[in-house]
Formats: sequence, C-alpha cells, structure tokens
Amino acid sequence: MEQNNLVKIKAEVIDKFPPFRRHHITQKIINEMVEIDIGNKISYPKLEDIAGVDCQKNRSYLTSAINILRKEHKIIFKVIPNWGYQRISDEEIAHGTGKERGKRIKTQIKKAREELFAVEFSKLTDVGKVKHNLHSALFGALSVFFRPSKQKRLEAEIEFQGKILEFNDTVKLFEK
Repeated sequence: MEQNNLVKIKAEVIDKFPPFRRHHITQKIINEMVEIDIGNKISYPKLEDIAGVDCQKNRSYLTSAINILRKEHKIIFKVIPNWGYQRISDEEIAHGTGKERGKRIKTQIKKAREELFAVEFSKLTDVGKVKHNLHSALFGALSVFFRPSKQKRLEAEIEFQGKILEFNDTVKLFEK
C-alpha cells in the first residue's frame, strides 16, 4: 500500500516538470551543422549569424550542439583555431582521435602522478593510503599503456582483424 502511494507521488512530481527542451540557439546551430558535408567548414562569424550570439564568447550553445551532433548524429567536428570548425571523416577520426586525445590523457596522467608523488604517505589515514595506492596503481598502469612501444606491440597484434576490438580482447593482449 505504501509503495503505491510513493509511485503516485513520484508520478505527480514528474508531471509538474516540463519535459527537457533544447535551447533554441543550440537547436539552430545543430540544424545548420548537421547539413555540413565531410571536409567542409563553418566559420565563427557564420555561427554567430546563425545563433545571433558570439559563439566564441558564449560557448555553451556551441559546446552543447557539438556534443549532441557527436552523440545523436555521430557527426564529428574538429576545431580550426581562431577560425571555426571542420567536419571530419571516419578515417580522420580513426587516425586523429587516438593521437590527439592520447596527448591530453598522457598529460593528465603525468599531472595526477606528480600530485600523488607530492603526498606525504605516512601522514595519510589508512583509508587515504588505500586510495593513494589505488590511484597510483591505476595511473601507473595507464602510463604503461600509453608508451609508444606498448602501442606498437598492440597495433601489431590487432593489425588487419577487420572488426572492432572488444574490451576483454584488448585486455587479453596486454596480458601477453
């Protein structure tokens, strides 16, 4: 009986809130960018004309649009610094994403490890020591995976498989 009342209360609360609606400026940007062919570009001034706002200063609309295009339409754009965006091909994504994101990830791993090395381990609580060791191990393992020698070995193992490599199969390659 009490469970039914709880369900009714939740339903009433949900009915009081309107469904999520995208901001109209974000939708205008999406509508324009979804039509851009692979290899074509869109400039910041053109985006400003479409949106009616400076998209470099008011990045939230453009960031939302780019994220929605990636998630819902599987359309990827790369930034052209101080100019705008360019829609890229699947081949460019396959070659460039790992390289570009890899650089950022390696930098973040390095910073995290430096922060962990700065900790006075003996002054940590037992829980803090466990967390410290956990994160040290995780970031250490990630740094190994990003070594060029490991990447070359992995690339040689998966060469010409012609299919998407599943997570468990990837892990098995590192066990060798």
